[in-house]
Amino acid sequence: NEVMYDGMRTKGDAACLYFILLVVIGNYIVLNLFLAILLDNFADMDSSGETAAETAAREERKAADLQRKKAVALERRKTRREEWMKLQAQASLLSSGGGKSLKAAATGGEENLSVMDRTRIRAKHLILHPKFEQFIILLILVSSVLLAVDSPNVDEDSKLKKALNITDVVFVCLFGLEAALKMFALGVKKYFASGWNLMDFVIVFIGAIGAILELSGSATMQAARSMRSFRALRPMRMAARAEGMRIVIEALFQAVPPIMNVALVCILFYLIFGILGLNLFMGKMYRCVYDGTDDVINSPAMGIAARDVTKQWCAAGTHLTGCVSGARVALYSSGANGWACTRVTSTVSELNVDFNRVETYSGSWTCAASADTLAVLTADPYDPTERFGLRASYVDGTIGAVGYDATAVREAVTTAATTGAFSSTCEPRLEAHEWKKPENYNFDNIGASMLVLFETATLEMWLEVMYHSVDAVAEGLQPRLNYNEGAALFYVVFIIIGAFFVMNLFVGVTIDKF
Repeated sequence: NEVMYDGMRTKGDAACLYFILLVVIGNYIVLNLFLAILLDNFADMDSSGETAAETAAREERKAADLQRKKAVALERRKTRREEWMKLQAQASLLSSGGGKSLKAAATGGEENLSVMDRTRIRAKHLILHPKFEQFIILLILVSSVLLAVDSPNVDEDSKLKKALNITDVVFVCLFGLEAALKMFALGVKKYFASGWNLMDFVIVFIGAIGAILELSGSATMQAARSMRSFRALRPMRMAARAEGMRIVIEALFQAVPPIMNVALVCILFYLIFGILGLNLFMGKMYRCVYDGTDDVINSPAMGIAARDVTKQWCAAGTHLTGCVSGARVALYSSGANGWACTRVTSTVSELNVDFNRVETYSGSWTCAASADTLAVLTADPYDPTERFGLRASYVDGTIGAVGYDATAVREAVTTAATTGAFSSTCEPRLEAHEWKKPENYNFDNIGASMLVLFETATLEMWLEVMYHSVDAVAEGLQPRLNYNEGAALFYVVFIIIGAFFVMNLFVGVTIDKF
């Protein structure tokens, strides 16, 4: 999921579709084929509780099904061999100079052959030759290996990259020549009558378009890279040339209609829970973080309690934090130059042997506010009667304090708000912060909500989302630890329904069709 979010930030939100399809097809469908094979073999082994008649009937059905598959494979090979023998005879006639038409060559007649007929017979003879098929398989294997060698880490100007680009163009030309040869020999209509030939043609066509775009120049380089990504489909062409792979792929295609029904049910559940997530967590996932990071601020160290951190306080942008008699105080700053601080007395540093660390204490600093900072502080005076007392945060986010000595804090903050002078017993620090949502997840719209649910269904990184939801308080308020523990039930129920139940629907459909 982290890779998915990185892809979305790099290529746009639409990049999530690739990862969703990868999980649905690769995890829910293809891997379930292994489970289907395992259960099929296990069912054959497990005959407990069956009567002799039931066992015999099951074995008979299995034998009949196996015989039917063998008959189909034998018939396919027999037809191919008969066509091959017929073409051998026709090729022999042509080589002996008999000069027959296509029909006459088969019957031994004396009619003259046209040049087109002779060429088509030779082309068909070539594509049906066993060595030709073996050669194409070798090209597919070598092409797949070279695709695996290519990577973004290969220097564009290196000899390896140039060699890979050249060989890719060569393979595109060879595969294109194969498709053209088959269309010529079989005829366009007969060629496209086979679904496997159609798949081959689409893969070759996309590869050719990508190569043309890349050779056309840098203006279309991004489009060329997008098209070249479809080169990964080349190994799929092996499926048409291996009987076992053909059976598995055909099982996948047969499962597509019922899988689409399951997918609609899945989308319905995601939509229901997505709307529920909007109502529960929309706008509540935002929190105050240090500027330019995703690290949540340590609010007590900044002079304000977590319960008082609001969107308005955080959106003020920058605060000066200092110490007053054991209390932490945060004062508004108009920016990085909102306060000018000077050390009055030096600090004392010594080694703490027990904790093996250097500790610094004592010292004092005085700070003077700029005109812009003082104007804001004067407009929002400190009010010690506010109900949170020392942990006050104000409408404009100008002042906050957390500590024990109310009198000292009141005097220090009042002085700062009226004169722009502030004294601190620890080194003052300017802390910039911003109010933002998590980089990888939120419930601000139905699309983002359903994407979070997809992440949860994969059972990866979902705990981070759940714990954040448990901490969520309300829109415009900083999340607090375990504020709403009941929110965890939302994720538990969705995992039971969306991950376990829906996934088992995919398993059932795949096994049934296999």
